[in-house]
Amino acid sequence: MGPGKVTPTGVERRMGLQDVIMSRTDPRGLITDCNEVFVDFSGYSLPELKGSPHSIIRHPEMPRAVFKWMWQEIQAQREAFLFIKNLAKDGRHYWVVAQVLPEIVRGEITGYLSFRRCPGRRGVDTFDTLYKKLRYEELRVGGEAGMDASFKILTAAFKAMGKLYDSLIYDEPTA
Repeated sequence: MGPGKVTPTGVERRMGLQDVIMSRTDPRGLITDCNEVFVDFSGYSLPELKGSPHSIIRHPEMPRAVFKWMWQEIQAQREAFLFIKNLAKDGRHYWVVAQVLPEIVRGEITGYLSFRRCPGRRGVDTFDTLYKKLRYEELRVGGEAGMDASFKILTAAFKAMGKLYDSLIYDEPTA
């Protein structure tokens, strides 16, 4: 099964407090390496993951604007922290707090490294609600204009959250 061929079941699998998912991609977002926790949560084998776009685990309910924001940050050589709802091969979903970092050699981005940890439920609830609004806007407007409209809502939400965003990222996770 490839990206877009998995049907979400609506069943959530929660990360444990000790779980840390790690992956590394090339500059185009193709997976070059990952740990066993990623293999376990994604439900894909290591050979299925290596060389695949990281979007293989993208949940269809994730707004495109979130990834636009992430790419904007990491291509500007800044780390990005965000809540992401991923989709496993078996249709279950799992929420993560992701830290995505550009890997830079002699001033050039050579790839990206990501660590995902167990999120706090307050953050999951906050971002699940926000992402539904963003996704609605993307579908309502459609196309690139929909993603742009959603992106404006997302950036306004980040600005309005201020320090709340950081507190949600660093909130005590609950497995």
